Amino acid sequence: MAGGCLTLIPLTVLTVVIGAGSTTALSVVERVREAGPLRADGIFRGRLTGALLLEAAPCTG
Repeated sequence: MAGGCLTLIPLTVLTVVIGAGSTTALSVVERVREAGPLRADGIFRGRLTGALLLEAAPCTG
């Protein structure tokens, strides 16, 4: 019984890590697509970076 539980813990952790990684990767792809038009509209690189970091801050805890 304990051996089965000890096998499930690493599998659960692996599933969570893969899920979080894919979610983060998708978010980055979306942000890159949004950054192009904003830069073309004249937003400075530093201001855009600051806005993205400010938006991501609540997600990181």
